Amino acid sequence: MLKLAREEAVDLVLIDTPPHAGGTIDVAFRAADLVLLPVRPGPFDIDAAGATIDVLRTSRTDGLFLLSQIPPRGSEADDTEALLSESYPDVDVLAARITTRKAYMTALIGGMAVREFEPDSSKAVLEIEALFNEIMEKLKW
Repeated sequence: MLKLAREEAVDLVLIDTPPHAGGTIDVAFRAADLVLLPVRPGPFDIDAAGATIDVLRTSRTDGLFLLSQIPPRGSEADDTEALLSESYPDVDVLAARITTRKAYMTALIGGMAVREFEPDSSKAVLEIEALFNEIMEKLKW
């Protein structure tokens, strides 16, 4: 698939891998310019990050943590960011955060992007725009 993308002069390819380190995830990491590591606040995702970080370091690819499915209120996101920064100082945490919102589930169920049915000023659209802009900045686009 990546060969075809190169032949077609595609500028950006997104690869969604399984949420665990194993299988062919190392191949995807080595092919990437940047790896996003979504982490939900809580012990399961934080604990699972270690194995994925090992694969990331072996691949010598840049990675960024993305805090995802965070509660709209409370300190869980800040606490998770602090723990990730302390545990993995060589992997930055994106400033953009994805909050738990009904719009994301609606988009998933409908196979759409939130921008397709939410107004431009909605919180979900603004979160996705912030994430996109930060990623493009990291990629120097």
